[in-house]
Amino acid sequence: MDALCAPDVIKHAYNAAFEWHCLNRAGYETPIDQWRCTMAHGLYCGYPAGLDAAGMAVGLPQDKRKLRSASR
Repeated sequence: MDALCAPDVIKHAYNAAFEWHCLNRAGYETPIDQWRCTMAHGLYCGYPAGLDAAGMAVGLPQDKRKLRSASR
């Protein structure tokens, strides 16, 4: 919590605008310039936008599809 509220800490998230919006609505107000979006960086590097597709593209061993299938 301290790092989330610290102005000198850069926050990273996949789809950072969504995380920033949700946290600000929940009362954890942080300026948008403290955030870095790994989805935007991935798009810049030519990866797909979806977290599942990006994970598969970089070769992660687990993806959301496998976790969804196991819960059915």
